[in-house]
Amino acid sequence: MWSTLASSGANIFSDVQEQDLGDALAELVESNMRIAPPAPDDQLTRIGERLLASLPPTGIHFRFRIYDSGEINGFSIAGGRVYISRKLIAAVKTEDDLAGVLAHEIGHIVTHQSAIDFTRLLRIRLRVDRVTDRADIFARVHQLFNTPTKSDEPESNEEKDQLVADRVALFAMVRTGYAPGSFASFLNEIMMNKGKTGNWFSDLFGLMHEAAKRYRSAEKLIAALPRGCQSRKPDSSVAFQSWLRVTVEERIKTVAEGAANDQTVKLDPPLRPGLWNVRFSPDGRYVLAQDEGSITVVDKEAVKALFRIDAPETHAAQFSPDSREVLFDDTKLRIEHWDVATGKRSSVKELVVFDGCGQTLLSKDGRTLVCSTVNLQEGLPRVRLRMIDVESGNTFFEKPSFFELNANDSAFTVLQFAVEALEGEGLATMMMSPDGRYLLVAVRTSVLAYDLERRQPVALGGKLKDLTQTRMSFVGPDQLFVVSGPKRNDLYHANVLSFPSGALMKEAQIGEQDVRSVTKGRFLTAQPLKNYGVGILDPSQGKIIAAFKIPIVDIWDDVVAGEGIDGNLFIGQLSAKSSKEVVLPLGPLPSPRAAQFSPDGRFLMVSMRNRAEIWDLNSGKPGRLVRPMRSAWISDANHLFGQMPKHLDRDPTEMELTLDPLDGKDLGKFE
Repeated sequence: MWSTLASSGANIFSDVQEQDLGDALAELVESNMRIAPPAPDDQLTRIGERLLASLPPTGIHFRFRIYDSGEINGFSIAGGRVYISRKLIAAVKTEDDLAGVLAHEIGHIVTHQSAIDFTRLLRIRLRVDRVTDRADIFARVHQLFNTPTKSDEPESNEEKDQLVADRVALFAMVRTGYAPGSFASFLNEIMMNKGKTGNWFSDLFGLMHEAAKRYRSAEKLIAALPRGCQSRKPDSSVAFQSWLRVTVEERIKTVAEGAANDQTVKLDPPLRPGLWNVRFSPDGRYVLAQDEGSITVVDKEAVKALFRIDAPETHAAQFSPDSREVLFDDTKLRIEHWDVATGKRSSVKELVVFDGCGQTLLSKDGRTLVCSTVNLQEGLPRVRLRMIDVESGNTFFEKPSFFELNANDSAFTVLQFAVEALEGEGLATMMMSPDGRYLLVAVRTSVLAYDLERRQPVALGGKLKDLTQTRMSFVGPDQLFVVSGPKRNDLYHANVLSFPSGALMKEAQIGEQDVRSVTKGRFLTAQPLKNYGVGILDPSQGKIIAAFKIPIVDIWDDVVAGEGIDGNLFIGQLSAKSSKEVVLPLGPLPSPRAAQFSPDGRFLMVSMRNRAEIWDLNSGKPGRLVRPMRSAWISDANHLFGQMPKHLDRDPTEMELTLDPLDGKDLGKFE
């Protein structure tokens, strides 16, 4: 029986050597992963060991780990290492669902698929047909990944290997007592197969996708089982469900702890990420200040920080309409609510969207997540728009082809659209009115207005009937500032229109600046300005009434809050020159955009989202602020070469900085 499940192919690795191969691969794979330490009640390992007990003995030592990722995924490498994403854990409903995933990954390992693949690659690419000790295996792995592929390398047997691993999984599940039907149903769900099994036509012409093949194979294997095995029902213990809840709710730490030979270096002043989002609460009592790693809630009247939230990789945080909660979502579709009165998290939700979201916007009450995705796989590129009820996870509004390029569009237009989609967020303009009632989404010529309270589309009238994607923003809850065509001298026509009726309220003009609504008041922020990071635009007067060096500000009536020069928060009257400062607590440092030590260890450069700092670690000299960098390198002569992307009103450029003394030389623009 077991011999029929084994993978075929030459394998030069013994079990001990395969363990070394796994360690070498893990050294490369895990360097870019955040892995959770095993919990005291580690259900993942318990289930994995239970499945292994039903299979023939092996000399391979298995380890089961959870890693932080927004992808619904699981994978394995040689040497018994199985990795399951936290998002996949969130998609699991029963222990049997998770057992099926683990059993499949175990199947890849016990049939030595990874070792067989590396045997083939070593022979073809490096002309190596044997390995010796651990050092030799580590050297060969590094050599392999630094050697270009050869044109005559045959393709791997991935499709066959997946089917073999599926058969092992079902064999182990049945012997262990799990419900085999869960394997097929969960596979069908996470691969978005929709129950497809293919037919003679798709088989004949090779039109059947991998998901359908695997699902059909699993269904056939299950149908061949004794009736008693087929009828088993999935189940979960209280301990499993508790572990599931805690695993989904608790973030995996971003800080490495307990590394050997750590040496503490105190940075004075400390490295502080710049703020990128400042918002008042609707009632004006509080202000939130958000950097790349955390959110601090401030009492406006007391001028003091109340509490800080660890929030890496999150989108813009906001207050609920009643000002009682702070809520935000992140790049992994995780949504958190925090109670302002207690400073504690009140709820967390991990949304599971099997085909993901390229761009999202969370409603101000936290009930709705707006999700757009771009389909580049079938036909011409198109944008899919949907709205998801956060509590249930169900889609209640959907437009599969909200915007679609057509055959008359030029090849350059199609290519430009695809590049913008692959670069990430920003393809769609998505915004909400300050009171949270209305949603407006625009992609080129396609525009949707939607009432989030009533959950129904809204008809646009008047001058908004022919609205297309442009620079625009809400002015208060019932007006829209819309930029139209060029006027003269780098100025553009703009109109203030009633929303959603589209009546003309005011004609205006603006330069190249982007505009954004404020929490309360008939103002807009406009950025960047010459010599300033941001200005306050009064559309009724058609002019900038105030300007600030740092581009992060918000307004509530005549009170303004924003980032000060030193990275703390200032709060003051819009018409006054003085302001009060709130010292913000330091939080965990987020992943830098770029970071470099000088070869002699003297200098450290770290770049965040909106600024970079350089320290002299030997002398303890204060850090020097420079423009943010997307990549950097420091030469033996302590010259720093960096690529600086577009920032405020400055064009992207390459710079050479001498670090002692600090001086800069522009090397020219880059695209």
